[in-house]
Amino acid sequence: MSSLKVSPFNNLLINLLIFITNLLSLIDFKIRTLFILFNITLSAYLLFFYAKPALDEYYRSPIIIKNENFDTKTAFNKTEVVETTPATIPARKIYSLNNPQLVKAKSFIVYDVLSSKEVYSLNKDLQLPPASLVKMLSTMLFIDKINLKERYTVSSECMFVDGQKIGFKNQEKVSGKDLIYSSLVYSAGDSICNLYKATKSSIPELNDFAKTLGMKNSYFTNFIGLDFNGNYTTAEDILILSKKFIENSVLNEIVATKSYTLENKKFILNTNKMLFEEKRTVGIKTGTTEGANQNLVYRIKDKEKDEDFIIVILNSSDRYSDIKNILKNLN
Repeated sequence: MSSLKVSPFNNLLINLLIFITNLLSLIDFKIRTLFILFNITLSAYLLFFYAKPALDEYYRSPIIIKNENFDTKTAFNKTEVVETTPATIPARKIYSLNNPQLVKAKSFIVYDVLSSKEVYSLNKDLQLPPASLVKMLSTMLFIDKINLKERYTVSSECMFVDGQKIGFKNQEKVSGKDLIYSSLVYSAGDSICNLYKATKSSIPELNDFAKTLGMKNSYFTNFIGLDFNGNYTTAEDILILSKKFIENSVLNEIVATKSYTLENKKFILNTNKMLFEEKRTVGIKTGTTEGANQNLVYRIKDKEKDEDFIIVILNSSDRYSDIKNILKNLN
C-alpha cells in the first residue's frame, strides 16, 4: 500500500486546528460547539481527498486466474455488449385481395378485424336495399328492451307480414328468446314484427339508433328489410353495424348457431349456408329480396392463423361464390 503523504501546509493546518481547539475549550460553550462541527466537516473533507485514495489502493483485491487457458492479454480489453432494447412486437401481416374482379357483388368490403383495417372495398358508399341485414340493427335495438324468459302474445297483424315466417298462431305465447333466435337464425319476419310490437319500438327510433352507431348513409323504413321506398344502406354502414353487433356476446352467439328448436317444437336451420360448408365460419347474417338481390355479412375466424375477417356483400347474384372467391384470393 502506498504511504499517505501530508504536505507541510496540511501539517501546519492540523496543528493549528489542535491549538485552536484547546484554546476554545476555555471559551463559551456555544462557540465551542460550532467550532467542533466545523472541525468535523473539515476533517471529513481531508479524509475524502487524501485518505480515501490510499485506502482504496490498499483494499483492492488482486485478480486470481485459475484457468491456464485464460488469455490475460485480451480478457480485460474485450467489451461485452448487453442488449437493452426491449423486444418489439412483430408487425401484423398486411393482407390483400387478388383477382377482385371475380367478385360479382355490386358493392363489398373485406375487413381485417384484428388490425382494424380495410383489406379491399368496391363501391362501399353505394346506397342499396339492405334486405334482412336490417334485422341485425333491429335485434340490437330490441335486445335491451325484451326479457328473453318472458312469454309474449303473438300479434294477429304479424301473421301476415311478407317474407320468411315461422308461422306463429294467433294469440300464441312465444318467449323473448325464441323471437330473437328465430329472427337471426331463420330470418323470420313475423318474429321481428312481434318483437317491435312487444317493445313498442318505432321506425324513427330505429333510425336514430343507427345514427348513434355511426351509420350516416342509411335510412330504414321497416324493421324487417322489405323493399319499401326509401329503404337503403351502404356496405360501409353495414360494416359499422357488424362491428358493433359482434360486441354483444348474446347476439354474437346466436348468429353462429347452426340450428335451433323453438318451444313449439319448430326446428329451424341457419340461413347462412357457409356455417355448414366452412368450419371457420362464425356468422353473421343473410338477406334476400327482389330489390336487394343477395346480401350477406360473413365472418371467418382462424385462431391458429391469427385471422379474423368480416366480409360485407351487397347486391350479388351468387353471394356464396363471391365469399369463396374472396377467401381463395385473400392473402
